[in-house]
Amino acid sequence: MLRRDFMSVLAGAVIAGPRLAIAQAQSKVYRVGTLLPGPPLAEKSPLGVILLKKLEQHDYTLGKNLAFEARGAGGQTGKLGEIVRAMKAGTRSTSL
Repeated sequence: MLRRDFMSVLAGAVIAGPRLAIAQAQSKVYRVGTLLPGPPLAEKSPLGVILLKKLEQHDYTLGKNLAFEARGAGGQTGKLGEIVRAMKAGTRSTSL
């Protein structure tokens, strides 16, 4: 009986093994967005570099598991609400 139990566990591991490996290979991509009333915060700007370095210290790598989106209102603060809604929806604001 012990041999039959061992074979059942072994067969289950062989069947489940590839599925677990496939599930681990797909990683989630996190989105980080910045919104300023003036021009957008570029990833190459001093503050953008600091932000991305700090995120990288916590294992969020741009292009791997992190997407960075910077937007700015260009001085039109009345458009901030519209831009926020567009960011939440994952689209670009058409008026800016």
